[in-house]
Amino acid sequence: MGATVFFFYSCFGHLLPRPKKITRIGLVGRYTSADLPKEILDKVSRGLVKINLDGSLSPDLAEGWEIKDERKLYIFNLRKGLLWNDGTALKASDLHFELKNVNVKVDDEFVLKFELKEPFSPFLALLSQPLFKKGFLGIGQYKVTSFKTSGEFIQSLRLENSNTLIYKFYPTEKAAILGFKLGEVDILENISDPSFFEDWPNIHLMPKICQDQFVAVFYNTKDPKLANKTLRQALTYAIEKPLDKSRAIGPFNPNSWAYNNQIKLYQYDLEKAKALLKESKIEKGEFELTTTYSQLSFAEKIKKSWEDIGIKTIVKVVSAFPEDFQVFLASQEIPPDPDQYTLWHSTQGTNITGYNDPKIDKLLEDGRKVLDQEERKAKYLDFQRFLVEDVPAAFLFHPTVYTVSRKG
Repeated sequence: MGATVFFFYSCFGHLLPRPKKITRIGLVGRYTSADLPKEILDKVSRGLVKINLDGSLSPDLAEGWEIKDERKLYIFNLRKGLLWNDGTALKASDLHFELKNVNVKVDDEFVLKFELKEPFSPFLALLSQPLFKKGFLGIGQYKVTSFKTSGEFIQSLRLENSNTLIYKFYPTEKAAILGFKLGEVDILENISDPSFFEDWPNIHLMPKICQDQFVAVFYNTKDPKLANKTLRQALTYAIEKPLDKSRAIGPFNPNSWAYNNQIKLYQYDLEKAKALLKESKIEKGEFELTTTYSQLSFAEKIKKSWEDIGIKTIVKVVSAFPEDFQVFLASQEIPPDPDQYTLWHSTQGTNITGYNDPKIDKLLEDGRKVLDQEERKAKYLDFQRFLVEDVPAAFLFHPTVYTVSRKG
């Protein structure tokens, strides 16, 4: 019998169905169906266009596009033969978009038209968002087969292909680490503090520098003292920054086609910081440095650096964005398109520093209107140079996150 079984599996074992490999992945965050991480959405579906590593755009569900009517009309031709994960063919009428001040028309089964009220250069980047029909039904490598919710928040999500991915979401990093300890998940992604695992046996840590984010000290430029540019420069020179690839010198992704590497670096220089502090004529007083728990250790280093030049500093920890602050140490996502109008334009409530400079406003406005990439690049090179010189924020580093898995 043994010989017969061995012969059978040797000859025909490859024809038998094999159990799918199941990988359970833990992520930190509270997500609804409308704001799941893009790393998951990209596995399940695709956008009309895709954003490349350098921020440039390529066709995806669309095979191409035309821009007409003084850059206010975009015409997309969909690829033919694409199927939703339920086996039905992709048609233009399946696609729905929530775009402000944009009129969307379906010309036929494979043609979409977008009519804009005004030219808007970042428009194409908006169309990189993965598209869905009937909830989570997409056109991607994986299909969503089930999910569990608690109220409006998704607790877990199951994706199927030749293998199975089960994502489990935890409200805090501490809860995610406990879930890993208890064997609820096999992998933890995007963990910011690897110190929890220093003494764990058989653990593999894989670091990743997130160049699509930066950590910065945001100065409230409406504060009577911090309105002084020389003081802001003094404080920035006093902060020790990393000297490796994680260093952020400005608000752009280093891989972006619009990145400017020829801007002021503000390398750590205590003597220069002291000289600028004296020049600012604001040598006395106390500053409150607000931060989150994830940046607390670096906030303590900044406190010491500022006290080394004679600036008394109090560190305040918050769990959410503060309504009011003097100095705020935090992480910020970098938009895939170079447009940073919402972060720095003086009219925007999301401009948390209150920064107001007509030259910067004009560059941001022009960058949204110019379509030619080289012309846009020139605008954004100047934008980065002037912004960093004015230092409404001290750009420090791109955060490093870790994937944690068990060896073997």
